[in-house]
Amino acid sequence: ALAAEVDALTAALANAATAAEVAALQTALTTAQADLTELLAANNVYTGNLTINTASTLTAAEALGNKLSIINGNVTITQNAANDLNATTLQSVVDKMVTITGTMTYTQSGTGVTAVDFTNLTGVTDLKVDQEAPVSFPALVSAANVTVASNSKVTSVSLPK
Repeated sequence: ALAAEVDALTAALANAATAAEVAALQTALTTAQADLTELLAANNVYTGNLTINTASTLTAAEALGNKLSIINGNVTITQNAANDLNATTLQSVVDKMVTITGTMTYTQSGTGVTAVDFTNLTGVTDLKVDQEAPVSFPALVSAANVTVASNSKVTSVSLPK
């Protein structure tokens, strides 16, 4: 639709004969640019599988910003002593995730490795969690299957909604 509007503006500009017509075309072009800017700002969808298991993949995920609000694919996060992911950065990335159309797999282990909280995740097709800490998904309202691995360090599981 936007391409058609730009094509129409280009064709009209080729036939513009007066300053008034040029001004009208400029106004239409400004409106089209504003529409494009709004569309780009609303692009909060990431399509594809997302894996976070190294500092590099965490940096790449962080660069996606608000596109992580809706992930059209699977998400796999492995956080352990060996990959030494920055817990604060990982938490910031996870906080952006609201809906995942595929499977969310989160594995956390190791002494001194701080588990993240999925406080904003509201929907996922399947959820698989294996962590050495209490499990909490306070905003989760939709999941077809939820699997929490048995671990002696999981002292509670909370899925209140």
